[in-house]
Amino acid sequence: MNRRFYPIALNLKGKRCLVIGSDEEVLNKAGRLADAGAEVELIWDAVAPSPALDSAGVKISRRAFRPDDLTDQFLALLSRKTPDALSVDVARRCREKRILLAALDRPELCDVIQLSLFDRGRLRIGISTGGASPGLARKVREGLEKSLAAEPIEEFLDELAVLRERLEKEIPDFNERRAALLAAIEGFEFSAGVRFPAGWQSRKKR
Repeated sequence: MNRRFYPIALNLKGKRCLVIGSDEEVLNKAGRLADAGAEVELIWDAVAPSPALDSAGVKISRRAFRPDDLTDQFLALLSRKTPDALSVDVARRCREKRILLAALDRPELCDVIQLSLFDRGRLRIGISTGGASPGLARKVREGLEKSLAAEPIEEFLDELAVLRERLEKEIPDFNERRAALLAAIEGFEFSAGVRFPAGWQSRKKR
């Protein structure tokens, strides 16, 4: 049976998070953790990371990871380039210390898996393939970005947020308020299309 993860969003405000890695993707993840309000330390033993992380408040330690770096963090995030033996050791130590682990491209070690995130204003859509193909999740996100690039989705959602706040003051009855909010989105539609690579079904039969 395939392992299934429960989709959830974490409140990381003020929580300590440790990021371990040496590739561009973990730099992006460290920035996103900081953007979510986490206290982020990055253990980085490659070339100098982006100065933007300093301005985001990420603490950067330019050295190799040490086992005693895992103390009482809420979440640890591990690069996809981490050697297998080290990944397994980090996972074991995280279990012992009750630290949530997100190991990129290693779902069998994870408590938390990373979603490919579509992010436009108030609209956030997390996309996951359960670890089967992070690349496909990225392509779905890119398809959403392309499809909605010219659409004023931010402005529409901001208008709905203002309407919701006003109706909460003007209409005390929940059912009436809900009906008014549903009426405000009447006529909104969203559709998506997919094109598969040639020959994928014949590969499946091999």
